[in-house]
Amino acid sequence: MNTILSVIALIEDSLPETLRVEQIAARSGYSRWHLQRQFKRATGMSISQYQRHRLLSLAAEKIATTDHRILDIAIEFGFESQEAFARAFKRFAMVAPKNIRQQPIWAKRLSLAEMDKTALERLSLLNQSDIRFNTQPASRWACSAIRIDSIDRDATVIDERINDGFLALQQQANVEGLDFTRCRILEFSEHNQYAGGSFPLAIGFQVDDDFVISDTLFEAIVPERHIGSIDVPSTEYIEAVYFHLGIRLKEEHHLRFGPLPYCWGTSDAGLTFSFAVEPFDASKQTLTHVDAFPVSVISLNLIDIPVSRHSLPKEKHAGTRRIASVFDAFPSWTHLIANNEEGMMVFGDPSAHYDAQFDVFFAGVEENLQQAELQPECHSMGIEGCYLASTWKGENLSDIDSDIERFYHYLNRHSEFYYSAGPEIIRDVKVVNTGDVHSVSFELLTPIRSRQR
Repeated sequence: MNTILSVIALIEDSLPETLRVEQIAARSGYSRWHLQRQFKRATGMSISQYQRHRLLSLAAEKIATTDHRILDIAIEFGFESQEAFARAFKRFAMVAPKNIRQQPIWAKRLSLAEMDKTALERLSLLNQSDIRFNTQPASRWACSAIRIDSIDRDATVIDERINDGFLALQQQANVEGLDFTRCRILEFSEHNQYAGGSFPLAIGFQVDDDFVISDTLFEAIVPERHIGSIDVPSTEYIEAVYFHLGIRLKEEHHLRFGPLPYCWGTSDAGLTFSFAVEPFDASKQTLTHVDAFPVSVISLNLIDIPVSRHSLPKEKHAGTRRIASVFDAFPSWTHLIANNEEGMMVFGDPSAHYDAQFDVFFAGVEENLQQAELQPECHSMGIEGCYLASTWKGENLSDIDSDIERFYHYLNRHSEFYYSAGPEIIRDVKVVNTGDVHSVSFELLTPIRSRQR
């Protein structure tokens, strides 16, 4: 380990200049082949890969926190031209350098930090841990949301928030049917995954189909899927396990992380992390409830829209698991927008309030308010920009929420667009009741930006 730490120190002292592997080997006293092999075994990367990731990480930080020209930053970090820098940066970050401007949280999310002794020790232990693969049947969960506001996924913060969530949940009414000894922590995705500094979790209880989930909780349906599992000693390994698994899944199994939610549970070894996997070259997959795919791109310029503002209860929301919760929490309002050509449901910018759940706005229903005897908190808002329009339908809103989770998972890897923080719109909501069939359909408008600009 001391040899690897010495190599890392040599690399860090030389940045932004990158050293040839021959230079590093000569200074360390080892052959190039031996040093490369030991470095790859300890870190999961070649020496050249580590240098390039560290170089681009520092460049991303400078782009995000200064107003220096991209060209000047490219030259400072050893690139011959802005075009060459942009090509390398897009391979590293999946977006053009301009997209990171004034986005320090995003820059930190994608950056590789300098590896120290603790990081190498954790990676060494994870390298000795088996990854088990299995097929997980579909499951239904009763969940209470927790939100962690720590981009570093600090173990102390995570443990405190989970403990607080347990205490709050145990004090609620109507939880006697839940088995706290068998609960799990479910990790969901956040819409603004890159620009946001938080990630959503939930205390989850797997329940039968006929179990009645209380009004204070939300339902999550996890479809059948292929999963991998690995044991880790504690929450201190959470950050390392993602980095480690990303490399091992690709190189050893030609797999990558699949759509969330993922699951954390206790084990004899400490914690067991279970996660969906998919082929690394998986193309866009069929989504059960999507009528129109690929989606269409539209531009919006809506000014001074009268809206009624509400807040989705904290325990009812985790990541994209919102639509079923909104229909459940605001039945009068959702009834007003259903089958109403002017009615819209607008979710607020997820990055606006890191310690709060989504604001929900209802628009286009002013004429119906007096008749419905509702007392709205009235506001006006504007919505503009580029949006992705997709159509969804089904008999179960929780199933649709699951598919939307997958939709955002694949959107993060789209070659042309990425999710951009902003209001999301649900419009053209139709509810059809025919006999025993209760069907819901709507159009979802998702704010996006181009990866190319």
